[in-house]
Amino acid sequence: MKTNINENIKLYRKERKFTQEQLAEAMGVTVGAVSKWESGLSVPDVSLIMELADFFGVSVDALLGYKMRGSDVKDTADHIKELIIEKRYDEGIVEAEKALQKYPNRFDIVYRSASLYYNIGIVRQDESALRKALSLFERSLGLIDQKQELNIGKATIQKCIGEIYFYLDEYEKGLELLKKYNSDGDFDSLIGYILAVRFKKNGEALPYLSDALINDVCELLQVAIGFANVYGNRKEYDSGIEVLLWCKSIHDGLKIPGKTSFFDKSSVILLSGCAQLAAAKGDMNAARQYLKEANKIAREFDADPDYTSKNIKFFSKDKPAASSDDFGSTAVEGIENAVLETLGSAENEEETEKAKEFIKIWEEVKKGE
Repeated sequence: MKTNINENIKLYRKERKFTQEQLAEAMGVTVGAVSKWESGLSVPDVSLIMELADFFGVSVDALLGYKMRGSDVKDTADHIKELIIEKRYDEGIVEAEKALQKYPNRFDIVYRSASLYYNIGIVRQDESALRKALSLFERSLGLIDQKQELNIGKATIQKCIGEIYFYLDEYEKGLELLKKYNSDGDFDSLIGYILAVRFKKNGEALPYLSDALINDVCELLQVAIGFANVYGNRKEYDSGIEVLLWCKSIHDGLKIPGKTSFFDKSSVILLSGCAQLAAAKGDMNAARQYLKEANKIAREFDADPDYTSKNIKFFSKDKPAASSDDFGSTAVEGIENAVLETLGSAENEEETEKAKEFIKIWEEVKKGE
């Protein structure tokens, strides 16, 4: 078994800005011993290897630089995940406990086992399972350098830990943790919810809830457009239009009557998408109606544009958030770009003819015809 422990001791020491003297003092050894470790002239004994790993906050495997064959580990972790999805919790416990004994310092095993006990704790209201999940999630943080899945990170694990504290009625501890790791606003909705529901701290909850509202509805716009493109590529045009109009209804519900807001421009974006899909379907009457509605809203927005969140229902924060998009510098320009885009993306003669007719309709709509 080949390891890189000498290189890793030096790497982790420098990352944490320790001198050899400081590391030697912490480990209760001489500076010469540390120097020999790092130069590869000697290796720490087993107990010191464990102490070093704990001191650096990494797994023993990571410190050793040893990578075992991952196929068995991955298969086991995937199986535990399947058992969670299928809610076969008792089988999952047997599988997880065997895996934890065999691979106690493998991130994927520890993380999946933590997820198993987390789900068991919630579904069965089992405090001991939640405590087990808490311990495993905390252990997984020290092993996270091994992770393979991009959608799992420290923030994901910290959120799970925070939620466990809530389920254990340790709300203050969970709230403190989530606030600490909320640098990107990932936990705004959960923090706002707990502050409002559990602590009745309305003033403190509103800024978190306001930011969550804006972020979520803006992400919803991206999701809807993504779905619409998938449906358009599949030639399932009605489904694409349906998802865009659904998103528009959500955005419309946040508009303050008589006030301009970014959601007016988002309506233009969504209606332009509906017009594109209707034209691709060959329903030019519907395409015209969507363009007319989009053009009307676009001109009203461009006359008094507002990209802040101050004119949005429910938003309650001293400093309004700002939004941006790549649709066009003005809403009308955005429609124009969307219409012309259909000609550039046409892949055959039939699509080209539809695109030309669509452009002609837009020119007529611009003139008020």
